[in-house]
Amino acid sequence: MAEGAQMSAAKTKGQQRIRISPAGRVEGDLDFEVDIKDGRVTRAEARAVMFRGFEKILKGKDSWLGITMTPRICGICGIGHITSAVKLVDMASGNGIGGVDLPIQARIVRNIVGSTESHMSGIRHHWLLFGPDMVNEAYSGWSEYEKLKERMQPFTGTSYRAAVAWSKKVVEITAIFAGQQPHPASFVPGGVTSSPTLGDITKSLGILQDVREHFIEKHILHGKLEDYLAIRTWEDLQEWLGRGDHEDSDLGLFIRQALHFGWHTWGRGTGYFLGYPSYETEPGQFWYPGGLYSSAFMYNGTYEPVGDPLEFQQQIMEHHAHSFYQGEGPFHPSQGQTEPIADLQNPGDKYSFAKAPRFRGLAVEVGPFARLLTQGDPLIRDMEKKLGPSVFLRQFARIHEIMTGHVVIRDWIKSVHPKGPFYRETPRLVKDGMFFGWHEVHRGALAHWAEFKDNRIVNYQIIAPTTWNIGPRDALDQPGAVEQTVMDIPVEDPTNPVGLQHALRSYDLCLVCTVHAVQGGREVQRFTLGL
Repeated sequence: MAEGAQMSAAKTKGQQRIRISPAGRVEGDLDFEVDIKDGRVTRAEARAVMFRGFEKILKGKDSWLGITMTPRICGICGIGHITSAVKLVDMASGNGIGGVDLPIQARIVRNIVGSTESHMSGIRHHWLLFGPDMVNEAYSGWSEYEKLKERMQPFTGTSYRAAVAWSKKVVEITAIFAGQQPHPASFVPGGVTSSPTLGDITKSLGILQDVREHFIEKHILHGKLEDYLAIRTWEDLQEWLGRGDHEDSDLGLFIRQALHFGWHTWGRGTGYFLGYPSYETEPGQFWYPGGLYSSAFMYNGTYEPVGDPLEFQQQIMEHHAHSFYQGEGPFHPSQGQTEPIADLQNPGDKYSFAKAPRFRGLAVEVGPFARLLTQGDPLIRDMEKKLGPSVFLRQFARIHEIMTGHVVIRDWIKSVHPKGPFYRETPRLVKDGMFFGWHEVHRGALAHWAEFKDNRIVNYQIIAPTTWNIGPRDALDQPGAVEQTVMDIPVEDPTNPVGLQHALRSYDLCLVCTVHAVQGGREVQRFTLGL
């Protein structure tokens, strides 16, 4: 169970209700309630329990203020917010959708800054957030439990400590190219204000090489990165594990534990995966192209590319039927409102401060798993087709992306030219109308929408990755992605529901981006953490 989390249980008519509060390790704004019968989940509710109101703060403000304000939503993925906010203003300033008309060197620097932040999060997530549940006492009877504790035990485990140290080194590259981290101010409409020197480039390549040798190859793989990147199928992966010392690597140990305890058989989710175009490499070409992918295991394995970005984003709607907001929707984000209901003590069927976004009416999953499926990663697509979506594969995709992303970051750093140009002259004046900016942060698809008039913000709305994943039921009573994911999770011990913890952790939930300061001094809810 999460450190400091409190769990309560109540029984009615053969059913038992479990409440995990808080459900996250990073911060505590998510409560999770499930009804259990005969060791299986029969109903789940993901409850975002805090209202923040960043969108309301921005109304009536200067059109560029979102670039400064929204990164403060989250100290972990602030780069993602500044990227989405600046792309929005780029679009409104005539720099193309997503800033596609910017100088290539400006886009490369933005790519490096964003991808290194994501690289850091990938390392920290598995070893610092997911890993502690791997050494849950429920697994103490496993023959490899002691080896697992030596590596993954929080604060003392060898791999845990290495992840802390080397993820910090990765973020040094972020700071070199962004000027500071967190909350850099170097992203501006028209490009970036930083001008990397040859020394910056050389130092960053050295750091990246150290991360590769001393963490990726030493801890994750027990072997060469090039050998791993040659893997294309589930069978190739199993053959690779049988060679050399790979089986005893952190990746090999994770795979053995997952298969031994059946993590590959549960946590299916909705079977629909969404991504946004991100990290432009050439005009109109993206490292992550985005789109919609339907599970090959559960459905037909079709991939629908984004096509026209304007038309694609028009298919996103937000429901309020079970959210603590006025109106039921659905509303397109550009028309969205963030007005809490007046009587929070009697909310009726509403149970969360998260809204319920849907794409073409579908509850979709976002994150590294979705990102790699829409990208067409051969290994992830092959494993999804043969094994199906699961807690195991969702988490495996996060680890896999550390390796695939590492070489791309290296190539981007090598392609930086100190002479630039890094900026295109952009007046501080935006057009009237609705605009948007989107980006793939580590946790998945993030987008900002804004309506401008007379260089002021009329409306501002954000859908964060965790909103997609933990949003509540919609007007048709369709559960959100995480609520559907836990429906097939076995719960053998309601006092230690480790399977539920794995399912929640596999999404890397971060509620500070999802929950929409409390108005008028009104207390919304009070809860105590057993720290």
